[in-house]
Amino acid sequence: MKLHAYLSLSRHGIYYFRWPLPDTRPKPHTLPNIKRRTLRMSLRTRCPKEAGTLARRLAVCGDTIIKHI
Repeated sequence: MKLHAYLSLSRHGIYYFRWPLPDTRPKPHTLPNIKRRTLRMSLRTRCPKEAGTLARRLAVCGDTIIKHI
């Protein structure tokens, strides 16, 4: 089965949403001020269809937030 781009499956069968965080380091790039590069959030479902729907909705919300920043 093919997963959506923002989905990952845990070893327990729970789907997670992964969202890349924007780079907030000052230019020129120095030492990173954040350690986490991606946000990982449990979707609390084992159903791949439901997880895909939730991931698409969260991706649209994330895009909207990034565009307004």
